[in-house]
Amino acid sequence: IKARSFDILRGFLPAGMTTQLSWHTNLRQAWDKLATLRHHPLVEVRKVSEQIWKGLKSRYPNSFSHKLYDAQEAYRSEVLGHHTYFAPKRFGKQFRYTSTITKKSLSPYGDILKQRPIKTTLPFFMRSLGTFTFDFLLDFGSFRDLQRHRASIYQMPLLSTDYGFQSWYLEQLPLALRNKAEKLIASQVQAITKIKATPEEKQYFVAMGFRVPCHFTFDLPALVYFIELRSGRLVHPTLRVIAHAMHQAVRETLPSVKLHTDLELDDWDVRRGLQDIVKK
Repeated sequence: IKARSFDILRGFLPAGMTTQLSWHTNLRQAWDKLATLRHHPLVEVRKVSEQIWKGLKSRYPNSFSHKLYDAQEAYRSEVLGHHTYFAPKRFGKQFRYTSTITKKSLSPYGDILKQRPIKTTLPFFMRSLGTFTFDFLLDFGSFRDLQRHRASIYQMPLLSTDYGFQSWYLEQLPLALRNKAEKLIASQVQAITKIKATPEEKQYFVAMGFRVPCHFTFDLPALVYFIELRSGRLVHPTLRVIAHAMHQAVRETLPSVKLHTDLELDDWDVRRGLQDIVKK
């Protein structure tokens, strides 16, 4: 019950709620990331980036003694200022996909595809065979789960109220409470439109149940891994729907690819209430 309540109520939490942050990286990658984050559209991100940079520079002066060049700084500012977020002027509501992988390119690997056991990844070299690209709408709460898959290529979507609130969160509520929730959401939409702030800043006030446009590209090993991991009954239902749609896309396009996908109907499992992140 506790897990189910959180699955539902998270959709009504504002994206600006505070959370813990941890980052595991090496010194070279730290600078590569900080060099761009210092130009992020959000003041909060820029401040945190500067704090981390100063701390690392003090602790590891030889690794963070980079000279800043005006041309590079201007370029980074331009890129981050205009392309940090995915905010297309037009975006369809239907799930769509394209693929550059052909049946012919897979033909030499029939044995690999058919004999692969469950919970076993495809060989790394198969990344070169091509990609799948998907476009779909997904609530921001589940997008945060999806974007953890670093093997995928994507652009952070701009959170707004433009694409509506994910109906699943409302459908789980008792009718009387659902009516109140719908009125609350409508009033929030009106209030957010009146805030004098940039679209990036307004994201803090938008509930995580609102949908965002998603544009994701996967190579085959990464896609198979994602589908099988996120198709299970312990996965949030709104993300599980996307995993199942991706499964169907692979089956339609590349029927020789064996998938160990959980296609059973949604079911509330007591193990979901036991899930947690703890230090061992």
